[in-house]
Parts: sequence; C-alpha cells; structure tokens
Amino acid sequence: MAEVQRKYVWDLRGVQVDLARQMETVSYLCEFIDFIAEYNYNTLFLYLEGRIRTKSFPYPAVTESYTLEEMKEVVAYATSRNIDVVPILSTMGHAEKFLQFTEMEHLSEMREGGRGRFAKGGYSNFCPSLPESYDFFDTYIGELCQIFPSPYFHAGLDENWDMGFCSLCRPRADGEEGQNGIFAKHITDTHALLAKYGKRMIMWDDMFEFYEGALHTIPKDIIMCCWQYCSMVDVPKAHFANRRREDSLHLYGKLGFESLIGPITWMSRNVETFTNYASTKPTMGGLLTSWEKSCLFQWESYPTVAFAGRLWKNAEQKSAAEILNECLIDIFGISDPLFLNAARTFCETSQSLPNREVSKYLSGPVTELEFERALLFRTAYDILSSYQDQVCSPLAQKVLDDMLIVLRCCLVHTKLRECIPLLRAPHCEISEKKQAFILFDAARTELRKIKALRADQWAQFRGGITPCSTDLFYDKLDKDLVALIEGPVESLLNVHFVLPDMYSRQTVSFFVKYQGQSNWISAGSGVFKPDSYKEAVYQYSFTIAAGTPEVIRIETHGFGGQGFSSLDIQTADGTYVPVSIDACSGDVIFAENMLIPDLQWCFMGERDTTKAVLDPPIAEAEHILEIRLKVN
Repeated sequence: MAEVQRKYVWDLRGVQVDLARQMETVSYLCEFIDFIAEYNYNTLFLYLEGRIRTKSFPYPAVTESYTLEEMKEVVAYATSRNIDVVPILSTMGHAEKFLQFTEMEHLSEMREGGRGRFAKGGYSNFCPSLPESYDFFDTYIGELCQIFPSPYFHAGLDENWDMGFCSLCRPRADGEEGQNGIFAKHITDTHALLAKYGKRMIMWDDMFEFYEGALHTIPKDIIMCCWQYCSMVDVPKAHFANRRREDSLHLYGKLGFESLIGPITWMSRNVETFTNYASTKPTMGGLLTSWEKSCLFQWESYPTVAFAGRLWKNAEQKSAAEILNECLIDIFGISDPLFLNAARTFCETSQSLPNREVSKYLSGPVTELEFERALLFRTAYDILSSYQDQVCSPLAQKVLDDMLIVLRCCLVHTKLRECIPLLRAPHCEISEKKQAFILFDAARTELRKIKALRADQWAQFRGGITPCSTDLFYDKLDKDLVALIEGPVESLLNVHFVLPDMYSRQTVSFFVKYQGQSNWISAGSGVFKPDSYKEAVYQYSFTIAAGTPEVIRIETHGFGGQGFSSLDIQTADGTYVPVSIDACSGDVIFAENMLIPDLQWCFMGERDTTKAVLDPPIAEAEHILEIRLKVN
C-alpha cells in the first residue's frame, strides 16, 4: 500500500529534554539547541520538576540543581538561535523533586500517611486543597518567569494518581464536587496564576481519561498535549482507563481547545503514525518527548529528533521514509542503502536497558518476541559497526557510538535472559549448566565493557555532574547478578501472569507454607508487568526456600487488577502443581482456572481501572487466594 503523503507546516515544533531525571551541562544544552535549530524546531521544552534552585526553593544541593543564572544563559543562547524555551513544571503529580525535602512535605497529598492508588506511598503529589500549595507555586513560578520569556508555560498535570486521599481532599472527592471538580478547580486556579504572569498554559491530557467532565468547565485557551508512545497510533488509546480508544484531538477541537501531540524519541515509527493521525485534526504542533536519560545519553535519539523536526515542517509532501533517510544521510554522511536500512531499523524499533531488577531474568525461556528482537538488534549492530570508519563528522561519531552501545545493551540483556533461568533451575543437566555459566561470564564481561564506555561518555559530556549514574547502575547490576547466581539453588516458583491491559498496577505478594510448618514464608513481592504491551501472557520466577510446599498464598492490592493463568513450584523432589482452592477473599474471579495449566485465567482486583481511579478506597482493598499443591 502506498504511503499517504500529507502537506502541512505546524506552528509549534518542540522537543523536550528531561532535566528532572538527569541534569545536562549548560554547554551541552547549547549544543543541543544548535542541533534542533538545524532541523526546523522553534521550541525547546525543559522538563524540570524541582531542578531550579531559587530564593523560595533553596533546598536542592548545588550539584543537583541549576541556578536562575544558568538557566538564563540557556534561554539567551536559544533566543540567539530563534528557539523559544518553555519550562515544564509539575504542579500536582510527579512532584518528588519538590516534596522530597522535609521543608516541603507539609504540601504533600500523602502528608498524613497512606499508600495511595499505586500502593507505594511517598510524597509524589501536591495537595490541591491546601492554599499553601498555591502560595508556593505563585512565588516559584514568578521567579521562573523572570528568566523564561516564552508566552507558554507547561504546568504538567499528568499521572496525578494520589489525588483525593488526604483529610481535606477525601471529603471533596466523596462529595458533590467529586474528583472531576477537584481536578477542574486545580487546573483553573493554575491557569489563573499563569495568566497573572502573561503565560498561556499547556498541560498533559492523560487524566481526562478519567475526568472528562473537567474538560467542559476549564478555560478553553489551555493547550492540550496528547502523549502516545506505542508504535501504531491510528487513534489515541487511554494509558489506563481500560485502554479505551478515543479520538482525543477531535474532541478537543470540538470543545474549543488547541492541541499538541507528544510522541517519544525512542521510536520514529511512533512519531510517524502519531503525526499522520494528527495531520487531519485541528493540531497546532508537536512536542517530541524524551525521558529517563540517567543511564543513557541523548545522542542515540538524534536521528529521531531530526526526523520529527523535518516531518513537522514537511511542505514538500515528502514521504516519512524519504525524510528519515535524508536525516540519516545528513547526520552520518553515508548514503549506502545497507547502512540506511540498518539505521532505520534502529530508529523504528524500541530499545531498552538491561533490567535493573535481576529477578526479571528468571522469566522462563526467551519468548518469541525477545528472540526476534535480538535477531534484529544483532543484524543492525553488525551492519552499523562496519561503517564506523566512514562517518563524516564528530557529531556523527557520537551518534553512531551511542547507537551501538544501546544495541550492545539489548544483546547482553538477551544473553542474561537465556542463561539465568538455566542457572537457577533445580533440574538442569550439568552440560547445560556449564554452557549457561560460560554465557553468564561472557555477559558480565560485556557489561563491564559497556560500563567503561558509558563512563567515558559521562566524563566527556557530563563532566562535573555527580554522581555518575551509569557507574552506579552497572555496579549494582553486576553485584545483584552475582548474588542471584551464587545463592543456593533450592526451589523455583514459576508464575504465569495475564494482563491484557499492561497499564494496571497491582502490588502482588506470594507466600508459601511448607509441610510441618504453620507460618507463611515470603516468596516474592512487587509489581509484575510485561516488558512489552505486545505480550499479554508472561512469566516471572522466584527463588524460594527448599522444602515440601503445601499451600501457596497470593495477596494483591493497589491500582487496577492482576491476572494469573497458572503456577508451579520446581523442587529437587519434583514439580508441585495446584490441586485445590483453600481460601479466597476480596475481589477474585475464576479462581478455579488456577487448577488447570492453560491460558484460562483468574483475576484479582478491580477490573475496571476507571472505577479504581474514581473510588480511592479500591486501591487499599486486599485480595487473597490460597491454593493447595501436590507433587506432579
């Protein structure tokens, strides 16, 4: 099928740098501004949270924050390149960088305790019922507006999960105002505050999946930023809210709002399909988002950044493929189709770091999707690395080196996934285990090489910024991997999970009662989600104590629900499987499906994630299932 070619030039073409999760030097930010200026951008968004230290917010350490003068230098340089700089400030959720300080805790929604919808507690949300919250933002935003002359100000407002819990907000949420009213009032009050400083408000739109009623009462000059990070955006899908499909941009236009799209830097296919969808809607532009670079660098995203900037000013009706190829040729100076195809494979396929949680390497055999991705990454690595001596500039070398490191990370991840399940299995042939140890040692050697490369990058591009997050990441990963492998091989609890909507977030705990004992022994606890939204059925395994297991207990609580299709415990004496349901309480359906090792599934927790948001006590409810075992 021929690619649809569209002609449009968007007014606002922006790209974001996430400084909240990882600081960058002022000199690097100026280099990045040079790059985006060459690729048709007119706006730089800086995601800040509490990264700027001011008179009213003096608490961050000097090494972990920017001064107003440093940010003023960035803004001045951007202005010289005709780039507007827009701050993104979290004014409700994602407020950890503010509320982590003792002096700010009194403004938290969870200041009175509790664990919130995601059952993790902590201070992540400002309380919208405290006048002091608005007093703080009035002063702080006023300070920021002195150095950010942009007519726009992004107020955040995404993922406000802990709204409606404190003693002031709970009565409002339960009363006539409801959560819709609380959210609408906070937006309106924030809008008024920004208007006082002459700023037009931008906000993320995801919470309207639950609070659509608020859309009808808030000011219509607010710009809605719709973010979607899947590879195929034919129509936006809810991030939670049961993944409901809704033509959001059409709705915003109908109600009188202007909107931006917010694709992600890690996948050019996401940029392309999201842009195609939005090109027929009343859209004023795009904000290319970038997140979580503490263990990564910006360079590997440069081809996608260049691609989005040119795509969004595509007045010549070129296809997306032509634009991406042109960007790759511009950056690397290489027009060989083999190289371009490999580089496009990298850009169009999402990559990932090795898992921080080493328990994820126990997730059973490598899946078909993992195997196929590894083949893609291996082929792309082999081809791209063969062109290293042909790149045409220092920039091209930085970008290509960074892309190759990312691919090496993906490949070592697959190696660990292949060997660790064998090394931890109670039943494993000696020859298999020997080969698994060889693969494990090779993976550790590769990780040490990657750590050294990252350390070199850190010294070159983030000199003076401490701590070195890449060193911390790889040191901890190696330590945890060794601890996992050197622990005694006892028994293995294998659980097959089912989660059609991966955006649920139940906390799950497993306990085992052994023969001759009356107490429950913890076997594992956490939030267990698939690595990809493409996988609804997935496995986790847990190393547990030796013995004869009699009963396993599953406890869940938190946002949404969690499905399970089967489980077993492998011991030196054999494999123990479910034989009967001993107890069941809370919201548990189809518990009997746990007795059959197929894809029929049991579900624990609230299935309707919209209901789970609108009724806060649902996140606090406990769900329990006890299953008796027998040796197979």
